[in-house]
Amino acid sequence: MKRWAEFSEGQFNWPAAPATSVRLSCPPWPVTTDPPNEEEVRKELQLLKRYKSPGPDDLPPALFKRWW
Repeated sequence: MKRWAEFSEGQFNWPAAPATSVRLSCPPWPVTTDPPNEEEVRKELQLLKRYKSPGPDDLPPALFKRWW
């Protein structure tokens, strides 16, 4: 058991990473918070594959393609 403890200690007790002062400059990402309009929804529904597995809502894509 002592050998296992020594092994585990060597695996998980690494020294802390040195602090760096590197800053990445990225342009702001254009994100809209407006709800999608009907045209945008229709466009995305057309891109759905009809017989793929359902998402987290358990609704298959074919349902949306058929009834939207």
